[in-house]
Amino acid sequence: MNPTVSTIGVIRVTLAASASLELVVLRLLPAVQRHVVAAPVITAQTTRPLGTVSLGQHHQGRVTIYWDRRIGKHRLKRSRHVLLLEARAGTKLRDVSDALTVTLR
Repeated sequence: MNPTVSTIGVIRVTLAASASLELVVLRLLPAVQRHVVAAPVITAQTTRPLGTVSLGQHHQGRVTIYWDRRIGKHRLKRSRHVLLLEARAGTKLRDVSDALTVTLR
């Protein structure tokens, strides 16, 4: 499962079997530069979990989902996010996509 996500929230994915889709959203926090006596050290970027969005049940084949960039009732701010798409069959996790870094507008 290799989804693509546009900056306005259009998700396209091809499913091998019918599944219920969920989108896990994480905010990408900026890297932090720490000054140590010897030399400055730049740490890796970290993430903060924002929530999960249920995208509904879909049949196998090509799927296009128009996501309104909301988690619950809250619209996401314009910033960089990491998205994970999960496919479930009932309560069983079938597939998880690679992490997608997206700048939502």
